[in-house]
Amino acid sequence: MSCDRCGDFPGASFCPYCGERLDDGGRHGRGTDIVTAVAYISIILSMVTLVSELFGMWSGTASTFEWLVDYRSGILFLVPNLVVVGYLEGLSLQLWWLALVGAITASAILMIIGSRDVFKKESYHNGAVEGTSLFWVSVCFSGSIVITLALNAVMTSMGSGIQVPDTLPSGSSPASLFEYADAAVWEEVVSRMVYIGIPMTLAALYVKKDGWWKCLFGGFGMSRLAVVLIIISALVFAFAHMGSWGFSKVIPVFLSGILFGYLFVRFGVHACIMMHFLTDYMVVFTEVSMTVSALTMLGLMLVGLVSVLYLLRHLYRNRGFWKEIPTLIQHDGN
Repeated sequence: MSCDRCGDFPGASFCPYCGERLDDGGRHGRGTDIVTAVAYISIILSMVTLVSELFGMWSGTASTFEWLVDYRSGILFLVPNLVVVGYLEGLSLQLWWLALVGAITASAILMIIGSRDVFKKESYHNGAVEGTSLFWVSVCFSGSIVITLALNAVMTSMGSGIQVPDTLPSGSSPASLFEYADAAVWEEVVSRMVYIGIPMTLAALYVKKDGWWKCLFGGFGMSRLAVVLIIISALVFAFAHMGSWGFSKVIPVFLSGILFGYLFVRFGVHACIMMHFLTDYMVVFTEVSMTVSALTMLGLMLVGLVSVLYLLRHLYRNRGFWKEIPTLIQHDGN
């Protein structure tokens, strides 16, 4: 058997690069059932959200640029508690804002270009859509919404629900546009690139993998080392939120961190930036159009229930994956 996307792996039950189960033809898809069909709807809802959020960011770029003249932003590092290692202000902060807008826009473009199968009708019959970053970002995004709401409901019933800090900006103010864009990009750098990308780059250099430096940006495929690093990164990411949010935020953020890490390892840093941006910029989305955002949010919650089921089923179907992945890092598959 072989993976039709990642290369030849004779005798493998799973593609050791992307983790998908292989059938006798070496393809990923097993046909479209009701769970998968509903999960596809998450793509539409996520795209509506993404376009609205990008519009909100782009339309406020100039006003935010001017507002940042008198603002000061800390450069944070996670160890796992938040540590301020410096500050940006004035022109340097304005240039950073433009870099954030550029990074988020570029990530969206990369995700769309790399997910061309989503726009091909035949891809929905052979399962190719399930190998795209857009599909996985959408499923993880909608699923994380439901997981967070469910956990919050349970913790609220126990008297310790998630409390939003008073210091967080809201609406489509310049503070919101900047802070949430900064979180979407910088938190992925210090959580995923630092705690997963750097160790995997060193591992790739150790085994003399061609293009080893590219591992810094993710998309290198699964290995046992990568799984361990995903968990470590998620723990660091979760406990970094405890100082301002409290312990009730740790478990939901840890689970989201696992999804971010998976997207980073399988597709690259642009994919986890997209999911982070989709999540954090929901605050801005509500300001763009209250009606559209309310209907989209309701749809995401309903589809998210199925997305969670899809993710759990995916884990179950790939439960033997651990035995077939390499210890350190994938060698070139093709």
